Amino acid sequence: MTIFAATGSLVFLGSMVGWFKTYDDVALYGWGWWWASVALVIVAHDAYFYWAHRWLHHPRWFASVHGRHHHSLHPTPWAAYAFHPLEAVVQFK
Repeated sequence: MTIFAATGSLVFLGSMVGWFKTYDDVALYGWGWWWASVALVIVAHDAYFYWAHRWLHHPRWFASVHGRHHHSLHPTPWAAYAFHPLEAVVQFK
């Protein structure tokens, strides 16, 4: 949770100082672009998550990094955070 909070904070602060472009005024680009950007973000995020997770299942990374996540036998809210620190950085959304 600490890594997710830290990376989220870095993204937020990065947008405040201009490292990342954000906009709050939909009229600036229009509703068409707003809906298109939502769809693009969903597709891009899904593709990234799929390929990152697939990479973590490679035998080299599974044993040392991702296997910890699969030791959670019962799905609980805390099991969702059962990550190796490297995996938490890779899986940050």
